[in-house]
Amino acid sequence: MHRTIKKRIENASVAVVMACSACSRAERSDPPPAPSANVCLATGGAIATDTTFSLACSPYDLPGGIDVINGATLTIEAGVEVRFHAGDWLEIGATGRPGRLVARGTNERPVVLTSADPVQADGRRWLGLWFHAGTLEGSVLAHAIVEKGGGTNAFIKPPLEQGCLTFTGVRPDVLVLTDVRLRECDHGGLRLATSAPRLEHVAFEQTKLAAVADPASFGSLPAALGGDALLEVHVQSGAVVRDARWFPQRAPVLVDGDVSVAGPSAPSLTLMPGLSLRFAKGARLRVGYEQQGALLAVGTASERIELGAEDKASGWSGVELGPFAAPTSAFEFIDVHDATSAAIQFAAAGAGVRIRHAIFTDNALDIALPCGPAPTLADNRSSGPGKVKRRAPCP
Repeated sequence: MHRTIKKRIENASVAVVMACSACSRAERSDPPPAPSANVCLATGGAIATDTTFSLACSPYDLPGGIDVINGATLTIEAGVEVRFHAGDWLEIGATGRPGRLVARGTNERPVVLTSADPVQADGRRWLGLWFHAGTLEGSVLAHAIVEKGGGTNAFIKPPLEQGCLTFTGVRPDVLVLTDVRLRECDHGGLRLATSAPRLEHVAFEQTKLAAVADPASFGSLPAALGGDALLEVHVQSGAVVRDARWFPQRAPVLVDGDVSVAGPSAPSLTLMPGLSLRFAKGARLRVGYEQQGALLAVGTASERIELGAEDKASGWSGVELGPFAAPTSAFEFIDVHDATSAAIQFAAAGAGVRIRHAIFTDNALDIALPCGPAPTLADNRSSGPGKVKRRAPCP
């Protein structure tokens, strides 16, 4: 993160030279730790060599953001509490300089990342924990509490909305989060962009907006994020370019814009049974335009899939199957409602596509059939007479 403190964060030793007396006594234990193992930070800055935040030094109160870079590993011991001030952060692997976080708490002694200023007259908070593309394999956040974070990061252009946990460009299989509790988060507990962290047992407290993700990252969210209330989850506009599965959540997932499924690897988007998607006004789910793609929306009799409008009065623009939509695409045991155009429409022949056990309600048109071979239709319930039509004009 670019900021005026850059002058003092280029050398990690400058940022970690101040040691508290309690830690000095702890460092003289027998056998002695490695020279960088138990340094008590008194201010933020760059961590460019392996560093441990020890329980003996806790709590850490650190004015200034922390950047773990240059291949360094920051280890946070069980029971450690780290306090951040308004506008500060903990970043891992920023600006192309890799870094690793190993923060393992226990049930009895969780790691706590929190605000040093719990009451803010202007509403500003620390900006949370941010994992970048430089996050190194082996990074872990386990048995941890992250709280009172999130806000607008004005230090980059354009400004970025961050939650308690923010992920940008995090590669698969490098980062695991397990048994993490997110409390009182502004702008979302999780915010993900082109990222694939492994999330296990993430729960939310006093955080209405649980997650905001682009389509490529939404598949990283496990089924039914935990929490103390129905949680709001948003999918932003964007593309699915690799195989992905979207899992049901405790409340309908809000889709804020157009989502496309297409790419050089012919990706498939699988909507899992029980998933409910509510689309913003005018939003569409587009499959197989310009490149190949497939949509598998296959529910069950007891766990149907819902595709509908966020606002019934405004509607949404339905599912569009383009000329490169895979014939393996399928819609089974789904409920589709409130589309202002066709709920499912074909731009080309639909041979092989299955639409079965679907219930259509209050759509301008249920299915716009293609010219040429049509999809397989069986046991569907229409919005009304004439709601299944051929595209016109056909040659």
